[in-house]
Amino acid sequence: MDCCRAVRACTLIAFAGDVWPSTSARTAAGYMNQSAHACSVGCAQVGVGTSSLQLEMALDGYEHLHNIDYSQVLIEHMQREHDGIPQLSYELADCR
Repeated sequence: MDCCRAVRACTLIAFAGDVWPSTSARTAAGYMNQSAHACSVGCAQVGVGTSSLQLEMALDGYEHLHNIDYSQVLIEHMQREHDGIPQLSYELADCR
């Protein structure tokens, strides 16, 4: 899936930290007015880097967190780091 289609399929999109003033899932939930629906919608984090936001959100009950970055080394590292957490997916893509 190309980056644009992956992003369009998601309801909430964060671009390299621009949406979140901190890496707190609880802070992010405040921006989203978290509800049962908010936890089940798709979220994309473009420019994921080494963020821990997606892990915090998965632990808080979010179900579909798609993380995108242009660094193959980083994507492979994050996939290994979060292996076994089905809510998290990682994709190599350049969204510039």
